[in-house]
Amino acid sequence: MKTDIAHEKELPDIEYEVKFNIRLLGRGNEPSMEEFLVSLDGALKKSGYSVYSRKTISSGTNYYIGTSLDESFVIMESEGKLFLKEKGEVTPVNAGIEKEEWIIKRKERVYEASIDEIIKKTLMMAQENSNSSELKYLGKIVKEKGDIYAVDKKDGRIYCLTISRSHSETNKESGDTLLRQLEIEYVGCRPKILPKIIKELEKSEINPENKIVLGLTSIASTIYERYCGKKINDNYKIWLEPTKERKYDFVQKSMKKR
Repeated sequence: MKTDIAHEKELPDIEYEVKFNIRLLGRGNEPSMEEFLVSLDGALKKSGYSVYSRKTISSGTNYYIGTSLDESFVIMESEGKLFLKEKGEVTPVNAGIEKEEWIIKRKERVYEASIDEIIKKTLMMAQENSNSSELKYLGKIVKEKGDIYAVDKKDGRIYCLTISRSHSETNKESGDTLLRQLEIEYVGCRPKILPKIIKELEKSEINPENKIVLGLTSIASTIYERYCGKKINDNYKIWLEPTKERKYDFVQKSMKKR
């Protein structure tokens, strides 16, 4: 994940995140993204985390390319730029830590790409899948999101908390066209802090992943306890449900209902 905060990770090629589906309880106009973020900011206060920065709103379109079995990559269009996102298979976490089943762990690579690079990537993936499942365009979502970067005061680890609203245009008749989610991702830590963390891990012989999992489940539990059921504005409360539903799954589900 790209951030405006200089950071490094102990395991740089692996993404660790927790997802919650969001249900809104109330009536009237839906809360604005700013209202979501202000409320989330409030849930972090007095909780052992400091808010480093808040990037209110950004939007873009994601185009999903894959097979009947899984997504292959995502073309992301945002703020006049194109990006490619490649994700590996989800692998289980076996650290023996409470709520570790909430965590989604997989390899991820996101990078800015030109049209030529996207075409080359598509042709390469099509060739790789020629003897199995057919590579095809699966659908798109228009995504609005807001980010908060939170720092654990105890160890300096940084987390990105993202509220997103993803609109699918593939199945308007069913009404299942909007996915609201809160995602909490471990981003890393300040470069000057990383050597200290690695030294402590080597001294204690603790698996680096175990510390990442412990920190991520801790902030996810804190947010679940403090944010679930919280008023977003005068009309709505928020309800959180732990999930492993990907936006790819949402697109696939919408396509099947067409």
